[in-house]
Amino acid sequence: MKLYTAKNDYYSITVSTHGAELVSMKGEGGFEHIWQCGGDWKDQSPLLFPVCGRIKDEKYSYKGKEYPMSSHGFAKKSEFSPVEATDNRIVMELKSNEETKKIYPFDFSLIASYELVGEELIFTATVKNTGNEPLPYMFGWHPGFNLMTNGETDINDYRLDFPGIDSLNWFALQNGPFVNPKSTEYKLTDNAYQLCESEIYANDTMIFTGHENKTVLYSNGAPFTLEFSWSDNLPYLCIWKEEFNSAKYVCLEPWSDVPADGVADEDFEIRKMRRLASGESASYIYKVKAYFKK
Repeated sequence: MKLYTAKNDYYSITVSTHGAELVSMKGEGGFEHIWQCGGDWKDQSPLLFPVCGRIKDEKYSYKGKEYPMSSHGFAKKSEFSPVEATDNRIVMELKSNEETKKIYPFDFSLIASYELVGEELIFTATVKNTGNEPLPYMFGWHPGFNLMTNGETDINDYRLDFPGIDSLNWFALQNGPFVNPKSTEYKLTDNAYQLCESEIYANDTMIFTGHENKTVLYSNGAPFTLEFSWSDNLPYLCIWKEEFNSAKYVCLEPWSDVPADGVADEDFEIRKMRRLASGESASYIYKVKAYFKK
């Protein structure tokens, strides 16, 4: 594992070759925006590939052969190779190899790019099919953002604004960590989702669509605001945090796909997920802007 750092006038970021994970994003005044691994959750901003969430019984079949697949896939546990490291840009790549093919029998390339452009951190992940047969996969990002709290401000004082939106489509979990394929309406208050630890805990993860791929996180009692936007090919926004502890963070996770219903066995030949033809690639973008209130 090796760490690489980039910086500009607004941020300093650090990325690890282990999982191509963003392990630090310091903004104005040196405030650390990325969760620093306290409590039980030891990740910080893992990349989810080739699956998001869990696979039933942690196994799947492809062309009649069975393979193991753990929660969120193997990219977050893999060692990436550095491709580029400049003053404001860090790029890393994971390629299929003998070890990945034991659990995922496909040829692929996953490139993770972190670029500082003015007041924005732009994360881009590019998946490419380097093989001769269709590549089935999912992709997501799972960053944990620190919430500044004090005696007057706590997690439940933060809200996610969705300007102009009165309600979202909510996908509840079922059969444990799996997803009901039918959504229900979730009405917002003043075009916002108020962070509610008890609700997040009760539902494990809040999963929404209909958000127009952007939101703003803030609290009247906090000195900073975070603005987020992401590409249209990441239709699901997952909201999660570690359960029943004093960890002051929230994970805001854009995903391409979600777990299945937990009923049928997983078959990657027919499962609903993304597929790339030989030689094709797809890019997923997530932009973060942090600024302190003046």
